[in-house]
Amino acid sequence: MATIAGKAFEKYFYDFSLYDKYFKQYIKSRGQYVMLRHVAFVMVGVNLLIDVNFPFNPPFPTI
Repeated sequence: MATIAGKAFEKYFYDFSLYDKYFKQYIKSRGQYVMLRHVAFVMVGVNLLIDVNFPFNPPFPTI
């Protein structure tokens, strides 16, 4: 499982075929594409953490 995850992350972080095929006409530089891709990766992770943990319905009384 770790090998599969490692290969997936390696493909995600080092494969630029999507940029070369589709996004080259919309995004000026490869660096900007990498930046946008990493921001999207982080935001998906943050939103996933928020969605998994809420709604928070504790068994004890809160204000």
